[in-house]
Amino acid sequence: MITMYTKPCRVLVAGEREELRHVLAVVKRRGQELIEAADARDVLLLLQQELADVALLDLCVLGRDGLELLQEIQRLPHPVPIIFLTDSRDVHFAVEVMREGAADYLVKPLPADEILLAIHRAVAKTNPFSELGWQREREAELRQAS
Repeated sequence: MITMYTKPCRVLVAGEREELRHVLAVVKRRGQELIEAADARDVLLLLQQELADVALLDLCVLGRDGLELLQEIQRLPHPVPIIFLTDSRDVHFAVEVMREGAADYLVKPLPADEILLAIHRAVAKTNPFSELGWQREREAELRQAS
């Protein structure tokens, strides 16, 4: 198993708590700070306060159109990468949100490691130092395994 760079980041999560319980536990164990939002309004308020580095948003609980919310987030002074979670395999919507700038679009259910990898990739795109740190950790793991 590949260990991802574990520099703490602040992950904003909006979703059904029970459904994401295992993911939240893994993210916490990896040392990430979790910030929970109940709906789209809370997401926007927390992001306006610059309290998160990445957002993991379940489309089912947002209470509004995901594409519209993404566009509103991107208009903020300091937008963060957005990872959408959904039960739907709507390819058209997935393509649309990716074109509009979503960092990722994941179909539930999925293993916690996939979500962690998506968080890592999203943060690495906005913070090149986190990617460099991850590469150094991976090189150290390979040296130890040899």
